[in-house]
Amino acid sequence: MVDYVVIFTHDMNYFTTTLPETIHTDQNGFSDWSPVTSVDDTQIPASLLDRAHREYAWVFRVHRGTFDPGKFTSRRRPQYTKTESRSTKSIEAAMDFMAENGATQ
Repeated sequence: MVDYVVIFTHDMNYFTTTLPETIHTDQNGFSDWSPVTSVDDTQIPASLLDRAHREYAWVFRVHRGTFDPGKFTSRRRPQYTKTESRSTKSIEAAMDFMAENGATQ
């Protein structure tokens, strides 16, 4: 159960290729969902990620218990966005935004 979905990218000013994947549940009720997705080096080679020129962050607020990755689309509007050049301040700014705005219950 989450309050926010946060997507970070490097040198890609769109988040559609990094959208959360649908959760699959097995017969015992366990899911294969992981809250953190590893880097997709098919879009940007791993060797370039350390030398990224821009860092993007999108924060989407969701009501606790309602997040469904299968219904999370590229048309959804973020409540917060940040772009930084040659720094990691977009991550820090996204975390500050979530801390200042609290959780939904």
